[in-house]
Amino acid sequence: MRPLLSPLREAAWLNAERATIAGWMLLAGLVLILAVMLGTSQNGINMRGVPLGGDFTCYFSASWLALRGTAELAYDAVAIRAAQIEVLGGDYGLLPFFYPPLWLLPILPLALLPYAAAHAAFIGGTAFACWRGLRALHPDRWAVLPLLAFPSFWSNAVSGQNGFLSAALLAGATFN
Repeated sequence: MRPLLSPLREAAWLNAERATIAGWMLLAGLVLILAVMLGTSQNGINMRGVPLGGDFTCYFSASWLALRGTAELAYDAVAIRAAQIEVLGGDYGLLPFFYPPLWLLPILPLALLPYAAAHAAFIGGTAFACWRGLRALHPDRWAVLPLLAFPSFWSNAVSGQNGFLSAALLAGATFN
């Protein structure tokens, strides 16, 4: 008699066609979730009253302060919280800026845009850099499709983290 878990161990039922369909279904579901989140937000604030891209808030606030000639205040907890309240139109708690001063240079232009547009530009730009870096590592046309279906991809995009930029830099560092 075959063990109960034998079909899972052998995975004969899992073929390339089924895996591809499952990947596309996961991708479609994640895109739908993101569309609902963006569609139900107003000025970058979701329907629960929380800013989209919570981690991105510290980048945007620091660039906002730097653009006004007060870059040093990005490291002052009281000042950056006040900037976050002004930028987001509400108090969502302190999201401190722990990055080196040099990080202000690439994020400085973000403050020229409204918050939601800056978040989209940051995530879109760094996701594109990540995609290009991964494509350079593995030029097969569909090789990066699993990236789009990976939940951490979407978690990074929604929370506004710098994971895409980190991945792009790591991919780029592998070339001579």
